[in-house]
Amino acid sequence: MKFVVQKEVLIKSLKKVYRATSNKIANFSFDKIFLHVQNSFLNLTYLDSEVTIVTKVKLVYSDQDGSIVVSIRKFYEICSNAQNGSEICFVFDEKKLTILYERSKFSILIFRESEFPKLINWTSQVDFRISQIELRKLILSTKVSIGSHDTRYYLNGILLQNNENYIRAVSTDGHRLSVSQTYVKFSNYEKFSIILSKRGVVECLRLLENSDNLLRVSIGKKDFKMNMDDFSFCVKLVNGNFPNYQDIFLKTNKKVVVLDRIQFKNMCQRAMILLNDKNQSACFVFESHLAKITTKNFNHGEYEETIKVQYQDSIIKICLNVKYVLDVLNIIQCERIKIEMIDSISYVRIQGMSNQLSFYVIMPVRI
Repeated sequence: MKFVVQKEVLIKSLKKVYRATSNKIANFSFDKIFLHVQNSFLNLTYLDSEVTIVTKVKLVYSDQDGSIVVSIRKFYEICSNAQNGSEICFVFDEKKLTILYERSKFSILIFRESEFPKLINWTSQVDFRISQIELRKLILSTKVSIGSHDTRYYLNGILLQNNENYIRAVSTDGHRLSVSQTYVKFSNYEKFSIILSKRGVVECLRLLENSDNLLRVSIGKKDFKMNMDDFSFCVKLVNGNFPNYQDIFLKTNKKVVVLDRIQFKNMCQRAMILLNDKNQSACFVFESHLAKITTKNFNHGEYEETIKVQYQDSIIKICLNVKYVLDVLNIIQCERIKIEMIDSISYVRIQGMSNQLSFYVIMPVRI
């Protein structure tokens, strides 16, 4: 079997697969890629215990269909070192794969196809289409609150659920919560609620582009899958029950502060100068038309700043993790934001004034 492919075309697809293996490459059983030539296309398949990625490459030439299994690390390193604009020729016999370009010749050993895990077919329960950029924004807006190695494993991911013609993404680590939603038109509406793992979140962000091209999303009992013309990605879902986050929105009588996002962000960044990893909390005081922040570090000193805001309610004093506040302000792109509070011991809700589809909740710090 012999086939030829353009270097740039191959590397663009191969990178999508190789990046998913970077943290698994130490495990020899996962250092394999399945190459399948069919109808002048090369399919690259990677599979481990959590994810499956398949990409498709248009070939310049192929003399017959066939398939082989090789080391993904060596395959990537050899192909990526070819000069841009060159064509890479692959010749396969029963024992080795020969790779030719320019004046270079490589011969690498192959594995038996039986050593490569078998793809498991599953039936989807929900299918819908969404643009790459909308799904990417949805994940980017909420990934900041994903738990990190939490023993409550269901917090180490993002909850995805639908409500009529909207998909909502929710994440929380117990100290903060992010909620975002986007419009999706369902051809056959069927309610779903799944938890996308942290690994799935990372790989989705690697694969999704800032493009309006539609992709098809399929959801099964245990799997989440994205399909495009040139790639497909599948990841196992987290098996667990996400906390009932909607209970915290039942409280009323909220105090609302409206202020400039950049001005507030700069104030919080200056507050971080005297803080450290062990102490990242600051005291916020909101009173008539003013917002004041104070921080204290016994080793370095104190910081205090006051800015003008739109607020005409009673004085409220609350302590928050400044890093959590900055994380939210870096995600929100609106010029003005609103901060909703109830009292000094209840949650704070932050939202962009021109974006009603996303909001963020931060729990106060008790000092």
